[in-house]
Amino acid sequence: MKNRREKVIEMVKHKNILKKVKNIFKKDLKAKGSYTIEAAILVPLLIVVFMTSIKLGITLYQEIESEKEDQKIVNMWEVKDFYFVEAGKSLIDEKNL
Repeated sequence: MKNRREKVIEMVKHKNILKKVKNIFKKDLKAKGSYTIEAAILVPLLIVVFMTSIKLGITLYQEIESEKEDQKIVNMWEVKDFYFVEAGKSLIDEKNL
């Protein structure tokens, strides 16, 4: 049978171990809480940045497509003008003959 002194020493060791375990869990909970707060701030911020970059990309694409359509129209007018000039030249050549 253990004497009283050994029992007391064992109880003190046990209490110290429990305190250490509690401190570890408290520190761990504080760390988890800070990660939660970081995530609560960073995740929405990253989503906003991501969505903004997607919106900018779509807007730039639409502007480029619009420019391309405008350039097609300009090219069609250039071709029409060329045909008018050629038709005018042929009329002038026929009159000069």
